[in-house]
Amino acid sequence: MIDRHLPLANDVSHVTQEFYHSSYAAFAQLAPAIKSFKKMLYYHRPNSDTPEEILQAFQQFVKDFKVRHAILPEYIPGSIEAGYVYFTINNAELWMMLKDAKHKKLKLGKDLGILSHNDEIVKEIIFDGITTYSTSFETMAERAAEFILHRKKYRKQFPRF
Repeated sequence: MIDRHLPLANDVSHVTQEFYHSSYAAFAQLAPAIKSFKKMLYYHRPNSDTPEEILQAFQQFVKDFKVRHAILPEYIPGSIEAGYVYFTINNAELWMMLKDAKHKKLKLGKDLGILSHNDEIVKEIIFDGITTYSTSFETMAERAAEFILHRKKYRKQFPRF
């Protein structure tokens, strides 16, 4: 099982995640909500393990949907403002954004938007839920287990949405 899709020989089984198309689809589905804000800020850390396909999908989305945006290397604590949509893959940044929003008494979905990566139970609970997009890790694990148990060739890329 491999987390990210890499070109592999045809006889190698794999279960991987797809990042470009599924990220673009998530952004596109959220476009009406995103466009209701002044600007979308994406925190992308160069030289990190973040898939470049997510950055590429974001760049294509803002171009296609004419969304005002900025790509920033990291969230600066205390900088959250009303009127913006914030997108981060980094949970430490997400927690800081939420802390800052709470401190400034900003309401998610009304005063600002926050989009996060990878669904987690805590993201469903805090602040009445954080908008996320994610692959089904449970399904990926089930497919990997099937391959191992039945020893049959399996090649599958899972969307993240």
